[in-house]
Amino acid sequence: MIFRCIINCEPKISPSVKLSIEAQCHGPQCSNISSYQWILYKHNPSDTVWRKIQLVTTTPNNSSSIVIKEDSLEGGKTYRLAVFVNLTDGQQGMSANDISTASPPTGGTCFITPSNGTSLETDFNFRCNDWESADSTPLSYLFQYQLQNGLHGLLYNGSNSSVNSWLPSGKLSFNVTVTDKNGVSARAPTDNLSVQVQYIFHYMNSCITLQMNKALVDDS
Repeated sequence: MIFRCIINCEPKISPSVKLSIEAQCHGPQCSNISSYQWILYKHNPSDTVWRKIQLVTTTPNNSSSIVIKEDSLEGGKTYRLAVFVNLTDGQQGMSANDISTASPPTGGTCFITPSNGTSLETDFNFRCNDWESADSTPLSYLFQYQLQNGLHGLLYNGSNSSVNSWLPSGKLSFNVTVTDKNGVSARAPTDNLSVQVQYIFHYMNSCITLQMNKALVDDS
């Protein structure tokens, strides 16, 4: 019995991506397999023991292939995936394979300056510093904001760790996700990731004045 990886097959897999594995049997007894059972173990470095843990899948646990759900494994850990088979004549077999998960980016912070300003006027700077990845670079940065009414927006998604942008008015909170090239992500601490943006009153007043003057000209 050997394992064949179908999805997420790097030497260190991404825990944020689903893992698809198929058990392939080779030999005269393969046609006599009556059932499969998948079991997942996690390595504990402190006592060198493999402990059985919950296996979160999107497929039945008794089939020849399995899909482990994304974000159900921790980054920077070692697991052992085992499949046990029963034969029609009562015999049993087992095969196992060790899986290492990539570590997410660590050590960095993200912040916004200034902490308040005016919409369509103030250039807000978003900056992330000191993020590192032991497994895979370069890193990418996803800046998203949320308004008080619950609406969400995408501000930036790319390789630049610093961007400037205008913002809509209101009290905004931000989420910043830092991702390595294999798709392993970490969420930045939310300290210093909120701003208050004032409505641009004088701009609107100018527009209203222009409209009123135009109406007066048209009426004359």
